Amino acid sequence: MGGCESCASTRRKEVQCYLQQSMAKGDASELRAAIEKAEALGIDALPARQQYSELQKQERQSPANVQEMLRWAMNMQDGVLLYNVIQEVNQKNPNHEELNLARKKLNELQDETKLRLQRLAKNRDVRSLGVALDRARHMGIPAHELTWAEQFYRGLEETHSQRTSVFASPTGSHAMSLRDTRQVPNKKASVTSSSAAENGDKLSMAAAL
Repeated sequence: MGGCESCASTRRKEVQCYLQQSMAKGDASELRAAIEKAEALGIDALPARQQYSELQKQERQSPANVQEMLRWAMNMQDGVLLYNVIQEVNQKNPNHEELNLARKKLNELQDETKLRLQRLAKNRDVRSLGVALDRARHMGIPAHELTWAEQFYRGLEETHSQRTSVFASPTGSHAMSLRDTRQVPNKKASVTSSSAAENGDKLSMAAAL
């Protein structure tokens, strides 16, 4: 028994030593392996875990990862996504060399969206215009450049709403046409009624004779 306890104690000391060395090196992969070994033996590895978390955060914010993220966002051709990535990178690394290229790409996507707004307004496509306006706001297009589109969109919505209410109303054109149809006299019925009346008069005269 004593030999086993001695082996276990030696093993714990080795793992503790390995954990300290890994923390000193600052390599995230090695530190993670050391933490797993330490916690498997019941060794407190909280300080090592805190250091590992910080290393991971720094790695995510490294210039190489930021560059990869920006290029991915530019290739996606999505103005909203690219705008959000630029905002995030600008907070963490405002002097990153890829930011200018990303902003240029964003300007191109914004110009395309503004042209799309004009086409949709010309076609009076209410639904698509509303969707495009929402995307335009979320990709950083200045509010004053969207004022005309928002006013035009509100006007289309009001027109559409008025037309919908007219056709939905009982006094709408459809209901009116139904009433007009009911008011048209039944010519066939009138002719039949008139013939019956004439026949009745002839029979009355024959009976009198």
